[in-house]
Amino acid sequence: MLTKLAAQFTSLLRQPRRPKKKLFIHAGTFKTGTSFFQHVMYHNREKLLDAGICYPDTGLGLKTTHNQYAHRILGIHLVNGSKNHFPAIIDELNQNTALSQAIVSYEGFCQFQALEKLRDSRQCFKTVDLHGILVFRPHVDYALSLYRELSQRVSFKPSFQDFVSPGQHIGKPWKRTLRYAEIVTLWQGLVGKKRVHVKSYNSIKHDVVSEILGVIGFDTPLPRPSSVTRNVTLSAPCAALMRNINQEKIKEQTRSAFARELLEIDAQFPEFQDYCEITQDEAKILERQYETDRNFFDSQGLIPKNELLLGDNWRWGHNSDIEPAQRQAQAILLQQLQQKEYTSLLDIAKRAFQ
Repeated sequence: MLTKLAAQFTSLLRQPRRPKKKLFIHAGTFKTGTSFFQHVMYHNREKLLDAGICYPDTGLGLKTTHNQYAHRILGIHLVNGSKNHFPAIIDELNQNTALSQAIVSYEGFCQFQALEKLRDSRQCFKTVDLHGILVFRPHVDYALSLYRELSQRVSFKPSFQDFVSPGQHIGKPWKRTLRYAEIVTLWQGLVGKKRVHVKSYNSIKHDVVSEILGVIGFDTPLPRPSSVTRNVTLSAPCAALMRNINQEKIKEQTRSAFARELLEIDAQFPEFQDYCEITQDEAKILERQYETDRNFFDSQGLIPKNELLLGDNWRWGHNSDIEPAQRQAQAILLQQLQQKEYTSLLDIAKRAFQ
């Protein structure tokens, strides 16, 4: 009897172990086509399932005001400590024999608070092979996009110069996302160097979806939804107005309403895109403070250092004298709110522009 049990046990030991299933966390970073990628992924969930890939419903922000198709709730709940949804996602992946891998996507996973929480929760990832996917733009290009996004989305007030100044603590959690080398190093510490997949946005922007899915070994083109989420950036004059409005104590819903009005103005007056917070020459000077990052990426064979420089690829406008255009946009906004009879928004705008 004992001999038979020993033989069975030996036979079990000799059986090859099933490889762990893979869980990819697409962390962006911000402003690298993530909203578009997330919308396409959500729209094609069934097609991905047929290929053994899960884009989980768990943790999506379907009921939030923006980023509905991102795993926003997954990230927010992890950071604030209210709930860790990863065990549920991992259970779904491991228990479904038809699945070989899963991918979640949320830009917040490039922020240091989220990375610290992922590190603290690493025990829950023991049954899967965890991978990170990171995408980076030239620093100054990203800084300008992020700065205007913050003006539009949160109660953000400082000047661009204060935002990017190393000596200032303004917007510190967001400013830290400009420290690319540190983000990659933390990810490497979490999952190992070979499981951190780094891409240059300039190299993949022609087809962000296919390039990111190529990392997980999926090479079938996915159909695009008829209407796709696009995270449009405000012009410099309209972003300046938004920062004035942010001086008032307003709710997120009200801020979103103002942003919609300003985006409408930008669509009607494309000449506002000719303005920028800094000149191209000032941008080249600013790039010097990120040289250590570029050297890190180059030395590790991640991204050639020149791909993280703007070079002649300047798309931000050539007029840094924003005030005249800002006054014009202000007058248009007030008139627009009055014509639409948006009384409460009009009252807030008048107070903000005094």
